[in-house]
Amino acid sequence: MKIALIGGGEVGQCYAHALQQAGHSLYLIIDSHPSESLKASCEVLGAALVQEPDAALGEADVVLCAAFGSAALAIAQAAAPWLKADSLYVDLTTAKPADILRASDVMAQHQVRFIDVAIAGAIRVLKEKTPLLLAGEQAADFLPYAQQLGAPAKVVGTEPGAAVSLKLLRSIFTKGCEALAVECLVTAEQKGLRQQLYEVLSDIDERPLSEFLEACVNSHVIHARRRLAEVGEAMEQMQSLGINPIASQGIQALFQNTVQGLEQSPYQAGSIEHSLKWLQGSLQIAPKP
Repeated sequence: MKIALIGGGEVGQCYAHALQQAGHSLYLIIDSHPSESLKASCEVLGAALVQEPDAALGEADVVLCAAFGSAALAIAQAAAPWLKADSLYVDLTTAKPADILRASDVMAQHQVRFIDVAIAGAIRVLKEKTPLLLAGEQAADFLPYAQQLGAPAKVVGTEPGAAVSLKLLRSIFTKGCEALAVECLVTAEQKGLRQQLYEVLSDIDERPLSEFLEACVNSHVIHARRRLAEVGEAMEQMQSLGINPIASQGIQALFQNTVQGLEQSPYQAGSIEHSLKWLQGSLQIAPKP
């Protein structure tokens, strides 16, 4: 297949080389500000390098867009008129789900198949074998390419934007864990307790993650007052060591919000669905006057 790439950063170059090695022809790369690394990659791949979409895109069977998410919709609008009918446009960006949906509509007007692909992991670590989430009516059309790359891939919905929505949900959890790991391990290291901390946390491994998460949420409202005090004590320990509890301040604010919500809306323990419904009301952003 003839493949074109839009966006020649780390992600784009990774997939460009991998697909070429899989037997495809990576003939064109589009990047408005090409780096020296990208220029070198183009020489190795034998790919033409241009700064904006042009008629050469009409040769592509598959187009991969690995640009910044903020530019995804504008890029789709610029590329669509050049693409041939029934070609495959694969959006690898982390754009807003609404922009992904609009980009899909743009491609549909030109009879181009659109697939929302979310990279669900650290591409710097796993490279082209990083797991992928796919969404769109023709999402399964990308599965053979994922298989050639050695990347685990799963279709998660028929509506474009579903894959990137899941990725952003995953990011709330993983980036939150990352921030807390930074604060927790820095504090533990300074107290000489890091290895002992791992042992204390080992009970978390004893059940599936989904069960652990739901147990946290289900018990959160009931124990919010007591846990709020504990968060304050943990922050005081960090501050006594000269550590700024940046992420923990957000945790403290959430617990305070729950406690305030309890004053306005009593809570009765129940199912995870019951807890989430109550918390949704507590976390709702007040409408602007």
